[in-house]
Order: sequence, then C-alpha cells, then structure tokens
Amino acid sequence: MSIKQTLAQLKAMGCKASYSRDWQEYRVTLPNLEPKREEAIAYYTSDAEDALATGAAMKGLG
Repeated sequence: MSIKQTLAQLKAMGCKASYSRDWQEYRVTLPNLEPKREEAIAYYTSDAEDALATGAAMKGLG
C-alpha cells in the first residue's frame, strides 16, 4: 500500500494523519483537538499497517 493510500484510509476513518519523509514515519491522531492534546495522543510509526490499526483503535473501529 502506498503512503498516499494509507493516508487516505486514515482520513476516511476520521483520523488526522500525516507522513514525514525526513523521518519516514506516519503520525496518527484525532482531529479537532487543542494542539497540546493532539500531540499528547499522537502516535508515530514507520509501518503502514500499524498506522491503520492505531487509527481504527483511536476511532473505536478496531
């Protein structure tokens, strides 16, 4: 699965997601939170499947 596809799936789940090419990792969090809270629950991973599983868990889909 490509980075673009992974990000699209995470956003479709209702997560806020990004990918850092410098660090080669995904950042998954919940939208509409204050910046400090958003960062406090942010999850970082280099694995696309892990990012998707975490996004599903964050949204109660997993």
